[in-house]
Amino acid sequence: MSWRLYRAALEALGLTEGQLKGRAARQQIERRRNDEGAWEYWTGSGEPTDASPPSSGRTSTTPEDIAAAYELDLGDPAWVNRGRYVYDGRRREFILQTPSAGGLTVWSLDHVCQIWAAYLSGLTQHEVCREFGIADNLWLDAKRALRLTRQRAPWPDEVLAEGDEGELEEDWLRQREQRLHTRVKRREWERIARDAERWRVGPGALVDALKGREIRPVQLPPLPPRAPRAPHLAALWLTDAHLGERAHGELGDLDAQIAWVGEQIARAASEALDAWGAPAGWVLPIGSDLFHHDNPAQGTTRGTPQGASSVGSAQQLAVRVADLMAGVIGHLAASAPVQCPWLPGTHSSMWLALVLKAHFREVPRVQFDVGEARRKMILHQGVPFLFDHQDQVRWRDYPALLAVEAARAGATRIEHGAVFCGHLHRDQVEETVMGIRLIRSRALAHEGDWGAGQGFGQGEPAVPVYRLTERGVKGVVWS
Repeated sequence: MSWRLYRAALEALGLTEGQLKGRAARQQIERRRNDEGAWEYWTGSGEPTDASPPSSGRTSTTPEDIAAAYELDLGDPAWVNRGRYVYDGRRREFILQTPSAGGLTVWSLDHVCQIWAAYLSGLTQHEVCREFGIADNLWLDAKRALRLTRQRAPWPDEVLAEGDEGELEEDWLRQREQRLHTRVKRREWERIARDAERWRVGPGALVDALKGREIRPVQLPPLPPRAPRAPHLAALWLTDAHLGERAHGELGDLDAQIAWVGEQIARAASEALDAWGAPAGWVLPIGSDLFHHDNPAQGTTRGTPQGASSVGSAQQLAVRVADLMAGVIGHLAASAPVQCPWLPGTHSSMWLALVLKAHFREVPRVQFDVGEARRKMILHQGVPFLFDHQDQVRWRDYPALLAVEAARAGATRIEHGAVFCGHLHRDQVEETVMGIRLIRSRALAHEGDWGAGQGFGQGEPAVPVYRLTERGVKGVVWS
C-alpha cells in the first residue's frame, strides 16, 4: 500500500511542499481524501489502487485518533490538544473537528490567522466565506472548534504563546488599521450597491426604454430671422414643469401637456427675438423637476410614490419628453448656439441630459454640462449667472454662495450677477440681497390635483426668457 498522508508523502517522494502541491494540481500525482477527510498521495509505482489504509474504525475524533491519522507524537510538547482542535506546533497546522466536512479539516497557522483577523475586523459570516472560499457549514464548524467570537484577542492562543509582546503589539495596531479600512471599504461598496440598484430600477430602466429607438424631435414653428443687436444671452428657464403630473383641469393627459409646453416655448423664444434681436447664445437648463416621476415605479428620486398623481407610465414619459426637448434644442439652435446645463432636483433628469447629449454629439452649436454639481454657473462677459433648483439652499444664502463660486469660476464682475431658482411653485419673486439679484420663477407646471385639493394655489404657469448682459439681467419676456 503506497497511499501516504501529506508529510509522509513529502519524505517518500523527496519533494518540497510547493512541488507536491503543484504536481497534485497538475494531476501528475494522484491524491484523494481518506475517511477522516485528510489528503493522501500515491507514492507507489504503477497505477494507484483503490485500497485504503487500515481504518481506525472510530466514530469520534479523539486525540489518539487524530495522532494516528496525521502521524503525530502524543508526547511531543509542540502538539497541543484544545478539545475541538489539535495544534501541531512543528508543522504549524490546526487539525479541526469539522463534522460537516467529513470529520477533520487541516488549516495552516497563517490561514487561521488571516480568517481570525478578517472576522474580528467586522466581516460577516457570508463575507468571510466568500473571501476565503469556505462553505458556510464548514465555517460554522471551524468557528465553533476555534471558539472564535468578536470578543476574542486579535490572535489565536497559539500565536499568543509563541509571539513576542512587542511584535504582537505592532501586529495589533496593523490589524486595527486594517479593520478601519475594511469598514470604510464596506460602507463604500454598500453605497455603490445602493446607487447601482437605484440606477437599475430608475434612470437605467428609462435609458433602456430609449435604447434602439431613434429620437423623433417635436416640430415647432420656425423662429423668425432676426439680426443680432448688443451681445447678450437669452436664458429660457424651464423650472418645475412636472411633466407627467395629473393636472387639475384641461391638461390632464400627457399628450396635452407636451403640446402645451412646446407651444409656450416656441412663443417665448419668438417674443424674445422680437424684443432683443438674435442672442449671442441660448441658455436652456435641463432638469429642475422637468418630470413628475422618474422611475418605472412612478416615484421620485428619493422613493416618494407619485403614482396616484401621475399620468402615463415612466417609459411613455421618457420617450415623449426626449422627443420634446430634442425639438426645443434644435428649434433654438437654428438662431444661435445653445448651452444646456443639467440641474438636479427632487425628480432626477440626468439620464435625459445624457441621452440628449448623445443625440446632439455631432452638432457643435449645442453643448451640454452634465457634471454632478447641483448648481450650474454661466459666465457672460465676466458676469456670473447661477442656476439652481433651490431644494437645498436657503434664499438669503445665495449671495455669499454666488460670490464664492463665481470667484472660483473666474468671474470678474460679480456685482452684476444673478441667481435663478424655482422649486416652491410660487408666483414670481425677485429681490436684491447684498447687491445680488435673486429670481425665483413661477412653476411651468399647472396646479396638480393634490395641490388644488389642499388649496395651496400657485402662479399662472408660463415660460420666461431672461436677457443676460454685461450689466446683469436686463429684461424678461413671458409666453
